[in-house]
Amino acid sequence: MASSLPVLAGLLVLTLAASLYFTFFSKSDQATQRFETTFKKQDNSPQRSAKVIAAEKFILKKVYDGSTKQSQTLSKLALKLEQANIAMAPHEFQTLTFLAAALSGVLGFLAHQNMLLGVGWAVSVWFIPDWFVSIKAWLRLAKAEEQFSDVLDAMISCLKTGFGFNQAVHSITENFEDPWGTEFGKMAIEIGMGQSKTTVLRNLYRRIPNTDVELFTTAMQIYFESGGNLVELLGNLSTTIRTRYKLFRKIRTLSAQGKLSAGMITCIPFFLMSFMALIIPEAVHGFIAHPLGMILLGLTGIWMLFGIFILFKTVQIEV
Repeated sequence: MASSLPVLAGLLVLTLAASLYFTFFSKSDQATQRFETTFKKQDNSPQRSAKVIAAEKFILKKVYDGSTKQSQTLSKLALKLEQANIAMAPHEFQTLTFLAAALSGVLGFLAHQNMLLGVGWAVSVWFIPDWFVSIKAWLRLAKAEEQFSDVLDAMISCLKTGFGFNQAVHSITENFEDPWGTEFGKMAIEIGMGQSKTTVLRNLYRRIPNTDVELFTTAMQIYFESGGNLVELLGNLSTTIRTRYKLFRKIRTLSAQGKLSAGMITCIPFFLMSFMALIIPEAVHGFIAHPLGMILLGLTGIWMLFGIFILFKTVQIEV
């Protein structure tokens, strides 16, 4: 009987997590029906691209899923999911994370018959989804920064052929892959739902927070307020962004050797400590176990962290 208690406890945790998960998903399904009823009144085209449909899901989460009433933590998580192009509400992501962590904790406890190891498994798995989302968002933002000048050139070509701003946004949605096809698809949907262009541009910068997009949104807001030659404005902006990115790649190449040296200098103390632990383990263990040795290791660690910070700040150059 005692051996079955962990299994029963694990099943109870999984049942609770699953009930919470499906409860939240039922709310999303109701919101989906309300969104489709609202949007299809404005978009009667027989076929819509997959990028536009994916963009609709993000707008749905923001408009109907109560994102304006979320806490600061959930708002940051919602923004990170949107930047990673993962169409999932924050509470759904947290529920799935909790479900995976609880399952891992139960399996870890059953495998090792040790409560501490079970908790360690659960804590480890709890952080993995957040790391995955952060890495995916970082890669997507880097790709967006690299492709933004091409997006501006495509917009300039559309404007030269007589298209307006809204038609240019739709054209980029259809002709570019993620991330810009998806992001401009969100812009097109927001414009179709009646939001002002200033709000749409501000939302774009919130989703893609880099200097180039900030320049673009500022220039477009000035154009909408005071007018002017939009083709010339975007052409100058595209040239500036290309020059800036070219300089950035040149500086990154020149600073690569310094970054490699900083990384090697950082790894040398850990390598020497590991090597000494293999060659003379008694001396290393005695040094670590002695109070004076622990104090010296602590002070050395603090100075190492300070030195690593200075090294990487020295070789990190912003353009």
